[in-house]
Amino acid sequence: MSSMTVFTQKNPRMHYIKEASSKLNSRTNDWNKAKRIIAITFSYTPDGNVTYGASIFKRTEPKEGFVKKQLRKTALERFYKAPVTFKINVPDGQNIKFEDVVNNIRRTMFKEGVSSDLDEANKYVKIYK
Repeated sequence: MSSMTVFTQKNPRMHYIKEASSKLNSRTNDWNKAKRIIAITFSYTPDGNVTYGASIFKRTEPKEGFVKKQLRKTALERFYKAPVTFKINVPDGQNIKFEDVVNNIRRTMFKEGVSSDLDEANKYVKIYK
């Protein structure tokens, strides 16, 4: 099992999700064919605390371009100004995979939107086993 590196507030991790359609798990590797591109800036601690800021670009025309630098900048600004926080339940002594952290963030975004008010969000977060 690969271990998860700790990403802190001073040194957050940036990740991009490229979705081929409006379905939650419709990932693609092609920047030009993605209908939605999500930039996520996040920090994670081994006890399961996740903090993130995100920005979403939704393509309305097939040839519509986007500016990756602007998407990244918006996600970073949201991470520092109005971060969303939640906890992933990780059993003691176990590590969580990078993909599982990203998937939990995406699931939280889907269920709760991009608001930083997530009082009820933890009930939607998948428990890591």
